[in-house]
Amino acid sequence: MNIIRFPFERVIEINNYILEHEPGMKGSIDIPKLQGALARIDNAIVYSGLDDVFEIAATYTACVAVAHALPDANKRTGLAVALEY
Repeated sequence: MNIIRFPFERVIEINNYILEHEPGMKGSIDIPKLQGALARIDNAIVYSGLDDVFEIAATYTACVAVAHALPDANKRTGLAVALEY
């Protein structure tokens, strides 16, 4: 099964779009922290055998929301990433 992995650049694009169209605090993005959050998903896919598309999408939501790597809208961005996934 080919698993689609979300690039961190796309997560940043989604977050920027959300902050342009909804109220939120603009600021700097902690790229290493965001990459680490996305790497958790890759590790779960490779080492834990995570292969269900819905579980992967839910994991994206949780990892992006909990990492707090974005200046604002972490939960909204996590949800948007899962929906796009």
